[in-house]
Amino acid sequence: MPLLTREEYLPDPLLPLEIRPAGVRTDTPPDHGHEFTEMVLVTAGAGTHIHGSVPYPISRGDLFVIASEQTHAYADPRELEVLLFLFEESHFLERFPDLPRLSGYQGFFHLEPRMRARHRRLGKVHLSGRTLSGFTASAASIREEKAARPEGYALRCSLLFGALLVEICRAFVADETPRSRELRRLGDVMALLEERFDEPWSLGRLAAEVHVSPSTLTRYFKRATGKTPINYLTDLRLARARGLLLSTDLTVSQIAAQSGFAEGNYLARTFKARLNMTPTAFRRRGTKPA
Repeated sequence: MPLLTREEYLPDPLLPLEIRPAGVRTDTPPDHGHEFTEMVLVTAGAGTHIHGSVPYPISRGDLFVIASEQTHAYADPRELEVLLFLFEESHFLERFPDLPRLSGYQGFFHLEPRMRARHRRLGKVHLSGRTLSGFTASAASIREEKAARPEGYALRCSLLFGALLVEICRAFVADETPRSRELRRLGDVMALLEERFDEPWSLGRLAAEVHVSPSTLTRYFKRATGKTPINYLTDLRLARARGLLLSTDLTVSQIAAQSGFAEGNYLARTFKARLNMTPTAFRRRGTKPA
């Protein structure tokens, strides 16, 4: 499967974001993935979106995400018009670090694409009326800024796109279907841990935060991520510790305290178990392990 590269499709290092309108008039083959995130807004007509090998009906106002490296195609288009948002997620997370702390962001951009094939249902946000008009108007403003490139274009486009992402998160959270409620609870926990990973969490305390039983929360997490909530938390803490090891001169004990591990020895044991090396060896290498 060929991958569409960010170098080819997102060439601007200041703003790795492209918005492209497209008319779909014939079936397209599911013959590629991409190294970046793609978000699709259906602006007119209807058709079928094929994610992997599963077909999903789509129509005007539907908004959904195609994660990187996932194949997709369109079938049975009926005057289908789409607006494609191609972007490098990490770039915008660096500029808007609060995004992962929104439950809607976790649910829409990460959990839903992972669970789509299992549930055989396209989790999407539906925009209509004034909301759809405002969304397309903001997208047009971003395209105009990118084309003209006045001073500060990258900053203004990033702010406009950031505002769109927040609106998407709010719309996703407002959905009251049973599956959306499950994803929202998961997103609530993931957002909570992103913000407060350094607190002494237990499975029971996490479950109480979202008003489900520990067994239900564990089932939700394993179904969506393949991990238990505590394993997910450990991964977050390790990512924080790796970043501090590479970017600061803090001692291992200081890094343990700032990344949520009780003390330096616990951090060292976790490093050894997960990465097969000590924190000091990781720092000496200066790169993340493969």
